[in-house]
Amino acid sequence: MRIHDNEALFNAANSKLPVIGIYVFDDTEFRKTGFGFDSMASHRLNFILESLEDLKKNLEKLNIPLLVYKGDTADIIPKLDLDISAIYYHDEGAFFEKNIENKLKSRMKNTEFYGFYGRNLFHPDDIPYEKNAVPSVFTAFKKKTENRTSVRAVFPDIKIQDKVVLDIEKNEIPRIEDFGFSKYKRDKRSSSDFYGGETQALKELDYYFFETKLVLTYKETRNGLTGRDFSSKLSPYLARGCISPRYVYKKLKEFEDIEGSNDSTYWLFFELMWRDYFYFVNEMYPIKMYSKYGIRGVDFSWDYNKEYMDKWIGGETGFELVDAAMNELKATGFMSNRNRQIASSFLTKNLNIDWRFGAEYFESMLIDFDVYSNYGNWQYGAGVGNDPRSFRYFSVEIQEKKFDKDRSFRDLWLEKDYNLDKIVDFKESISKNKEKYKRAFNTL
Repeated sequence: MRIHDNEALFNAANSKLPVIGIYVFDDTEFRKTGFGFDSMASHRLNFILESLEDLKKNLEKLNIPLLVYKGDTADIIPKLDLDISAIYYHDEGAFFEKNIENKLKSRMKNTEFYGFYGRNLFHPDDIPYEKNAVPSVFTAFKKKTENRTSVRAVFPDIKIQDKVVLDIEKNEIPRIEDFGFSKYKRDKRSSSDFYGGETQALKELDYYFFETKLVLTYKETRNGLTGRDFSSKLSPYLARGCISPRYVYKKLKEFEDIEGSNDSTYWLFFELMWRDYFYFVNEMYPIKMYSKYGIRGVDFSWDYNKEYMDKWIGGETGFELVDAAMNELKATGFMSNRNRQIASSFLTKNLNIDWRFGAEYFESMLIDFDVYSNYGNWQYGAGVGNDPRSFRYFSVEIQEKKFDKDRSFRDLWLEKDYNLDKIVDFKESISKNKEKYKRAFNTL
């Protein structure tokens, strides 16, 4: 979704062959998840469509046309009336993405395939671990990686190509209505408009770093709940590839050279490392990453109470901060990092609902859905993943007092007639589920 720091595009442009861009909305992106959610709802789809419009304009400046299709990637590309000698792409390690790649390769055996790593801060070849030996705890990964590994330089800008004339039917980027959704409307209460595209991503980066210098206070503000400025808001752009994590790092270093470094500038780097970490965890556990038992193999005997599940999604649990956060997610496709932890803890620890239910709902709704971070964080929060502590939970009441003392977030996202009784006794549910967790871990 970008022309800057794009290794696949850079190599294609230097191949001395005519270059075109192809994007396919693959059928698997619109499948039903195991719990029956649409795997992509309107928020992320609209963001992608806007990003494609921007990408098309940026590629046209390089004389590179962009073709956009919807359907089965492995069926569409081989049938194009084009003499495709090579395909350059950014590699992905998750199941559906890898399956698309393998199917395409099997149907285009006379085509060269060149895969590159474009989503990571650290190149997989550079981290000081074998694929099957990534530490199970992030702190160990972080210490060794940041001490022994350097972030590679960004790739140079792409040179303008010889103009390609395509003898192919005119191709337009589809509208959101073509996917069965209504015309997209942004909620005015949103903490950010989140317009898609590389151009907007670079503006957001410049705003957060150089225009406002807000990155200098990131560690202190990152647990905020309302407003644009408590975090960088770069996650949707990183998730869709509109901005390169290496480019973010480069600009962070440039900023530190001018303004100096502190705990906050380091913390942004820290968060980029977390993002990488879950990618490498997925490489090590490509099946367990999506298993009920998690990478730790723990059976918690999850409940599947439909009433509780529906009320959690609908923002009707009676716990105000949880409900407000779920309302924001439903209306905007965004939820702050702090509220994600609270909503996850509540679903798995208070209600004892299978963590995959929450992960799949977030996959459907989030603008910044990233398969590795989403499933890795949900396992972490549920106690079946990379968290060294088995039963970490958030008291919603304490979180409300600490992070929404003035009720500004709850008042923004709760309806005026909101007045619900609690569906479970807070202390009783936690005590009961804590014993269940202990029993599960005693069997390991």
